Amino acid sequence: MRRRTAAAGLQRVLEQARHPRRGALSCAAPVCRSEVIDAEPDLLAIVRRLEDDRPVSKYGVARVRQALVDASSPLYLDSAPGALRDWARLTVEVLGDGRD
Repeated sequence: MRRRTAAAGLQRVLEQARHPRRGALSCAAPVCRSEVIDAEPDLLAIVRRLEDDRPVSKYGVARVRQALVDASSPLYLDSAPGALRDWARLTVEVLGDGRD
């Protein structure tokens, strides 16, 4: 998954949290709205970092990809309060300067 695709995926998660579709049938795991909304500033920081032209760590992009496709990630699973925010803050750090 490329960095811009990962950024778009996080944007979709944010959109789903802000504007949930009621009654729509889907096999996709629903986002954990409260956690996504709480972590929105940090998730947007990831999106901005993925969309800028500076190099990013492959491991950081892999963290985002894994969270987007894993239904047990803090994007979807209602876990400890703040878990998604903590994940997002660490991910921004891991994206770093692009040196793996």
